[in-house]
Amino acid sequence: SQSRYGRTEEVIDRHGRLVRRNDLVFTDQEDEVNLSVGRIQSRIEYDEETLHFTVFDENSRHGTFVERNGQIKAATGLRGIKLLDGDTLYFGLARCRFRLKSES
Repeated sequence: SQSRYGRTEEVIDRHGRLVRRNDLVFTDQEDEVNLSVGRIQSRIEYDEETLHFTVFDENSRHGTFVERNGQIKAATGLRGIKLLDGDTLYFGLARCRFRLKSES
C-alpha cells in the first residue's frame, strides 16, 4: 500500500482532469515552507513482505529528504529510502518526524 504527499488534496491538470489525490496535504498558503512542497511531492510505500516503509520523491522541485543520525539523504531514484522510527522527513522545507506506532 502507499500514501501520497503534496501541497493540495487534489491535483488537477490544465484540462481540469484529476491527476491524483494526496493523503497528507500541506496547507496551500503562500509562505516559503508551504510553497516549497510540490503539488505532487512524494509517496511512502509499505511492503508487506519486508514490513518496511520506503519514501520516494516524485520528481519534486525542492526534493524529499531523510535525516537520520545527523546525515541527510535524498529520496531519489527507484529504490527510495527505507524509513526507520524517528527519521525526520523533509518535503521541500517542510519537515515531520516518522514514527512507528507501538503495539502496546
